[in-house]
Amino acid sequence: MTRRFVLVAIGLLWGACDPLPCPRACAGDLSALVYGAGTSYGTSRAKESAATAGIYAAASAAPGHALELDLARTAIAARVDSANTEQIDLTVSWIRTLPGRRTRAGVHWIESSDPWSDAALTLFASELAGSAHRSHADLELAYTRYPHYSSGLGVLQISPGIGRAIYDATGGGGLHGSLRMHYIRLLDPVIDGAHGDLDRNMISVEADLAFLRPPWSLRCTVWSGRQSFAVRRSGFLVFNLSELHSGGYGATLRRRLGAGFTASVGAFREQFRELGFDDPLASTTFSATLGILP
Repeated sequence: MTRRFVLVAIGLLWGACDPLPCPRACAGDLSALVYGAGTSYGTSRAKESAATAGIYAAASAAPGHALELDLARTAIAARVDSANTEQIDLTVSWIRTLPGRRTRAGVHWIESSDPWSDAALTLFASELAGSAHRSHADLELAYTRYPHYSSGLGVLQISPGIGRAIYDATGGGGLHGSLRMHYIRLLDPVIDGAHGDLDRNMISVEADLAFLRPPWSLRCTVWSGRQSFAVRRSGFLVFNLSELHSGGYGATLRRRLGAGFTASVGAFREQFRELGFDDPLASTTFSATLGILP
Protein backbone atom coordinates (compact mmCIF):
# COMPACT_ATOMS: atom_id res chain seq x y z
CA MET A 1 0.00 0.00 0.00
CA THR A 2 1.26 3.47 -0.84
CA ARG A 3 2.43 5.26 2.29
CA ARG A 4 1.20 8.78 3.16
CA PHE A 5 3.73 11.18 4.67
CA VAL A 6 1.55 14.21 5.30
CA LEU A 7 1.23 16.29 8.45
CA VAL A 8 -1.72 18.61 8.78
CA ALA A 9 -0.30 22.10 9.06
CA ILE A 10 -2.71 23.56 11.55
CA GLY A 11 -1.93 20.70 13.90
CA LEU A 12 1.27 22.43 14.83
CA LEU A 13 -0.82 25.20 16.35
CA TRP A 14 -1.52 22.89 19.30
CA GLY A 15 -1.59 24.81 22.51
CA ALA A 16 -0.84 28.13 20.86
CA CYS A 17 -4.33 29.36 21.57
CA ASP A 18 -7.56 28.19 23.16
CA PRO A 19 -10.27 26.75 20.88
CA LEU A 20 -11.84 30.24 20.88
CA PRO A 21 -8.85 32.57 21.30
CA CYS A 22 -11.00 35.72 21.24
CA PRO A 23 -14.41 35.21 22.87
CA ARG A 24 -14.87 39.01 22.90
CA ALA A 25 -14.58 39.24 19.12
CA CYS A 26 -18.38 39.27 19.13
CA ALA A 27 -18.24 42.61 20.94
CA GLY A 28 -16.48 44.26 18.00
CA ASP A 29 -12.86 43.43 18.84
CA LEU A 30 -10.27 42.16 16.38
CA SER A 31 -7.83 39.33 17.15
CA ALA A 32 -4.82 38.38 15.02
CA LEU A 33 -2.02 35.88 15.60
CA VAL A 34 1.02 34.83 13.63
CA TYR A 35 2.58 31.54 14.62
CA GLY A 36 5.30 29.08 13.77
CA ALA A 37 6.12 25.57 14.92
CA GLY A 38 8.44 22.67 14.32
CA THR A 39 8.03 18.92 14.84
CA SER A 40 10.59 16.14 15.16
CA TYR A 41 9.42 12.58 14.45
CA GLY A 42 12.21 10.76 16.23
CA THR A 43 12.83 7.29 14.78
CA SER A 44 9.96 7.34 12.27
CA ARG A 45 10.78 5.42 9.11
CA ALA A 46 8.81 7.86 6.96
CA LYS A 47 9.11 11.38 8.36
CA GLU A 48 12.07 13.30 9.75
CA SER A 49 10.71 16.76 10.62
CA ALA A 50 8.10 19.37 9.74
CA ALA A 51 7.84 23.16 9.93
CA THR A 52 4.80 25.37 9.68
CA ALA A 53 3.87 29.05 9.58
CA GLY A 54 0.42 30.56 9.70
CA ILE A 55 -1.91 33.39 10.59
CA TYR A 56 -5.15 33.42 12.58
CA ALA A 57 -7.74 36.23 12.69
CA ALA A 58 -11.14 36.72 14.33
CA ALA A 59 -13.48 39.70 14.04
CA SER A 60 -17.06 40.72 14.73
CA ALA A 61 -19.38 40.41 11.77
CA ALA A 62 -22.46 41.78 13.60
CA PRO A 63 -23.59 42.05 17.23
CA GLY A 64 -23.38 38.56 18.70
CA HIS A 65 -21.68 37.13 15.60
CA ALA A 66 -18.00 36.57 14.78
CA LEU A 67 -15.91 35.03 12.02
CA GLU A 68 -12.62 33.13 12.41
CA LEU A 69 -10.03 32.51 9.70
CA ASP A 70 -6.85 30.46 9.87
CA LEU A 71 -4.40 29.87 7.03
CA ALA A 72 -1.24 27.76 7.38
CA ARG A 73 1.50 26.28 5.22
CA THR A 74 3.52 23.21 6.20
CA ALA A 75 6.66 21.67 4.70
CA ILE A 76 7.53 18.09 5.69
CA ALA A 77 10.99 16.58 5.31
CA ALA A 78 10.74 12.84 4.74
CA ARG A 79 13.50 10.25 5.13
CA VAL A 80 13.53 10.04 1.30
CA ASP A 81 13.81 13.43 -0.44
CA SER A 82 11.39 12.45 -3.20
CA ALA A 83 8.64 12.01 -0.56
CA ASN A 84 8.86 15.59 0.80
CA THR A 85 5.41 17.17 1.07
CA GLU A 86 3.93 20.65 1.11
CA GLN A 87 0.45 21.40 2.38
CA ILE A 88 -1.95 24.32 2.82
CA ASP A 89 -4.70 24.28 5.47
CA LEU A 90 -7.61 26.72 5.56
CA THR A 91 -10.10 26.90 8.45
CA VAL A 92 -13.14 29.19 8.43
CA SER A 93 -15.75 29.28 11.19
CA TRP A 94 -18.76 31.29 12.30
CA ILE A 95 -19.64 31.92 15.97
CA ARG A 96 -22.99 32.96 17.43
CA THR A 97 -22.89 34.12 21.06
CA LEU A 98 -25.91 34.56 23.32
CA PRO A 99 -26.10 34.88 27.13
CA GLY A 100 -25.12 31.47 28.48
CA ARG A 101 -24.83 29.89 25.05
CA ARG A 102 -22.38 29.71 22.14
CA THR A 103 -22.84 28.06 18.73
CA ARG A 104 -19.95 27.50 16.33
CA ALA A 105 -19.74 25.92 12.87
CA GLY A 106 -17.09 25.81 10.20
CA VAL A 107 -15.03 24.04 7.61
CA HIS A 108 -11.37 22.89 7.40
CA TRP A 109 -9.92 22.40 3.89
CA ILE A 110 -6.65 20.63 3.02
CA GLU A 111 -4.70 21.15 -0.19
CA SER A 112 -1.67 18.86 -0.32
CA SER A 113 0.93 17.57 -2.75
CA ASP A 114 0.11 14.15 -1.30
CA PRO A 115 -2.70 12.67 -3.42
CA TRP A 116 -4.15 10.57 -0.56
CA SER A 117 -5.20 13.59 1.51
CA ASP A 118 -5.50 16.32 -1.10
CA ALA A 119 -8.96 17.96 -1.14
CA ALA A 120 -9.84 16.52 2.27
CA LEU A 121 -12.74 18.42 3.82
CA THR A 122 -13.83 18.61 7.48
CA LEU A 123 -17.19 20.01 8.55
CA PHE A 124 -17.50 20.79 12.26
CA ALA A 125 -20.02 22.28 14.66
CA SER A 126 -20.32 22.76 18.42
CA GLU A 127 -22.79 23.96 21.01
CA LEU A 128 -21.75 25.26 24.45
CA ALA A 129 -24.06 25.97 27.39
CA GLY A 130 -22.76 28.03 30.30
CA SER A 131 -19.54 30.06 30.32
CA ALA A 132 -16.39 28.90 28.53
CA HIS A 133 -14.31 30.30 31.42
CA ARG A 134 -16.58 29.13 34.26
CA SER A 135 -18.89 26.09 34.41
CA HIS A 136 -20.05 24.73 31.06
CA ALA A 137 -21.03 21.68 29.06
CA ASP A 138 -20.55 21.36 25.32
CA LEU A 139 -20.79 19.01 22.38
CA GLU A 140 -18.54 19.00 19.29
CA LEU A 141 -19.33 17.15 16.07
CA ALA A 142 -17.06 16.65 13.05
CA TYR A 143 -17.21 14.83 9.75
CA THR A 144 -14.16 14.48 7.49
CA ARG A 145 -14.15 13.15 3.95
CA TYR A 146 -10.95 12.01 2.20
CA PRO A 147 -12.07 11.53 -1.44
CA HIS A 148 -8.72 10.17 -2.63
CA TYR A 149 -7.84 7.90 0.31
CA SER A 150 -7.99 4.42 -1.24
CA SER A 151 -11.59 4.20 -2.52
CA GLY A 152 -12.67 7.06 -0.24
CA LEU A 153 -12.77 7.48 3.53
CA GLY A 154 -15.33 9.11 5.80
CA VAL A 155 -14.67 9.80 9.49
CA LEU A 156 -17.31 10.80 12.04
CA GLN A 157 -16.36 12.20 15.46
CA ILE A 158 -18.49 13.01 18.52
CA SER A 159 -16.78 14.87 21.41
CA PRO A 160 -18.80 15.83 24.51
CA GLY A 161 -17.03 17.92 27.16
CA ILE A 162 -17.47 19.62 30.53
CA GLY A 163 -15.47 22.31 32.31
CA ARG A 164 -15.55 24.48 35.37
CA ALA A 165 -13.60 27.09 37.26
CA ILE A 166 -11.94 25.34 40.19
CA TYR A 167 -11.41 28.69 41.84
CA ASP A 168 -11.46 32.37 40.92
CA ALA A 169 -8.86 34.81 42.23
CA THR A 170 -8.82 38.58 42.34
CA GLY A 171 -7.40 40.45 39.35
CA GLY A 172 -8.66 37.91 36.78
CA GLY A 173 -6.61 34.94 38.03
CA GLY A 174 -7.86 31.45 38.76
CA LEU A 175 -7.75 27.77 37.91
CA HIS A 176 -9.93 26.14 35.24
CA GLY A 177 -10.25 22.46 34.38
CA SER A 178 -12.01 20.61 31.56
CA LEU A 179 -12.60 17.02 30.48
CA ARG A 180 -13.52 15.76 27.02
CA MET A 181 -14.27 12.37 25.49
CA HIS A 182 -13.67 11.67 21.79
CA TYR A 183 -15.53 8.94 19.92
CA ILE A 184 -14.27 8.30 16.37
CA ARG A 185 -16.08 6.11 13.85
CA LEU A 186 -14.36 5.17 10.59
CA LEU A 187 -17.13 4.87 8.02
CA ASP A 188 -14.93 2.97 5.55
CA PRO A 189 -12.26 0.29 6.03
CA VAL A 190 -8.64 1.34 6.63
CA ILE A 191 -5.92 -1.27 6.13
CA ASP A 192 -3.31 -1.58 8.90
CA GLY A 193 -0.80 -3.85 7.13
CA ALA A 194 -0.41 -7.28 8.76
CA HIS A 195 -2.82 -6.16 11.51
CA GLY A 196 -5.70 -6.30 9.03
CA ASP A 197 -8.39 -3.64 9.05
CA LEU A 198 -8.06 -0.86 11.62
CA ASP A 199 -10.70 -0.91 14.35
CA ARG A 200 -13.51 1.37 13.17
CA ASN A 201 -14.54 2.46 16.69
CA MET A 202 -12.09 4.44 18.86
CA ILE A 203 -12.48 6.19 22.21
CA SER A 204 -10.14 8.56 24.05
CA VAL A 205 -10.28 11.02 26.95
CA GLU A 206 -8.59 14.46 27.12
CA ALA A 207 -8.06 16.63 30.21
CA ASP A 208 -6.99 20.30 30.35
CA LEU A 209 -5.92 22.43 33.29
CA ALA A 210 -5.35 26.19 32.94
CA PHE A 211 -3.80 28.40 35.62
CA LEU A 212 -4.31 32.16 35.18
CA ARG A 213 -2.33 34.83 37.00
CA PRO A 214 -2.23 37.98 34.86
CA PRO A 215 -0.23 38.74 32.87
CA TRP A 216 0.73 35.03 32.79
CA SER A 217 -1.26 31.91 31.98
CA LEU A 218 -0.19 28.25 31.89
CA ARG A 219 -2.22 25.57 30.18
CA CYS A 220 -1.45 21.84 30.53
CA THR A 221 -3.13 18.99 28.68
CA VAL A 222 -2.97 15.20 28.63
CA TRP A 223 -4.92 12.58 26.71
CA SER A 224 -5.04 8.80 26.44
CA GLY A 225 -6.89 6.23 24.35
CA ARG A 226 -7.03 5.47 20.61
CA GLN A 227 -7.31 7.99 17.78
CA SER A 228 -6.88 7.88 14.03
CA PHE A 229 -7.84 10.71 11.61
CA ALA A 230 -8.93 12.73 14.65
CA VAL A 231 -10.23 16.30 14.75
CA ARG A 232 -9.10 18.33 17.78
CA ARG A 233 -9.12 21.92 19.03
CA SER A 234 -12.59 22.71 17.75
CA GLY A 235 -11.76 21.97 14.10
CA PHE A 236 -8.40 23.76 13.88
CA LEU A 237 -6.46 20.50 14.20
CA VAL A 238 -7.09 17.63 11.75
CA PHE A 239 -4.84 14.55 11.78
CA ASN A 240 -4.70 13.29 8.19
CA LEU A 241 -1.75 10.91 8.66
CA SER A 242 -2.03 7.12 8.38
CA GLU A 243 -1.28 6.72 12.08
CA LEU A 244 -2.80 5.26 15.24
CA HIS A 245 -2.30 7.61 18.20
CA SER A 246 -2.36 6.38 21.80
CA GLY A 247 -1.75 9.46 23.97
CA GLY A 248 0.03 12.75 24.49
CA TYR A 249 0.80 15.59 26.87
CA GLY A 250 2.08 19.14 26.77
CA ALA A 251 1.88 22.72 28.02
CA THR A 252 1.60 26.29 26.76
CA LEU A 253 2.90 29.38 28.57
CA ARG A 254 1.40 32.72 27.54
CA ARG A 255 2.10 36.31 28.60
CA ARG A 256 0.28 39.55 27.86
CA LEU A 257 2.82 42.15 26.77
CA GLY A 258 0.68 45.27 26.98
CA ALA A 259 -1.12 47.31 24.32
CA GLY A 260 -3.19 44.19 23.56
CA PHE A 261 -0.20 42.08 22.45
CA THR A 262 0.23 38.48 23.61
CA ALA A 263 3.07 35.99 23.15
CA SER A 264 3.18 32.29 23.89
CA VAL A 265 5.45 29.25 23.66
CA GLY A 266 4.34 25.63 23.79
CA ALA A 267 5.63 22.07 23.73
CA PHE A 268 3.80 18.83 23.10
CA ARG A 269 4.68 15.13 23.03
CA GLU A 270 2.53 12.61 21.14
CA GLN A 271 2.74 8.78 21.09
CA PHE A 272 1.73 6.94 17.91
CA ARG A 273 2.63 4.24 15.41
CA GLU A 274 2.45 4.36 11.63
CA LEU A 275 -0.19 2.09 10.15
CA GLY A 276 1.36 -1.05 8.71
CA PHE A 277 4.28 -1.02 11.20
CA ASP A 278 4.69 -2.18 14.79
CA ASP A 279 7.30 0.35 15.94
CA PRO A 280 6.08 2.63 18.78
CA LEU A 281 6.99 6.25 17.97
CA ALA A 282 6.80 9.70 19.53
CA SER A 283 6.78 13.17 18.03
CA THR A 284 7.86 16.40 19.74
CA THR A 285 6.42 19.78 18.72
CA PHE A 286 7.48 23.28 19.79
CA SER A 287 5.35 26.31 18.91
CA ALA A 288 5.42 30.09 19.33
CA THR A 289 2.84 32.81 18.69
CA LEU A 290 2.66 36.59 18.69
CA GLY A 291 -0.47 38.61 18.20
CA ILE A 292 -3.24 40.87 19.43
CA LEU A 293 -5.91 39.42 21.72
CA PRO A 294 -8.33 41.91 23.29
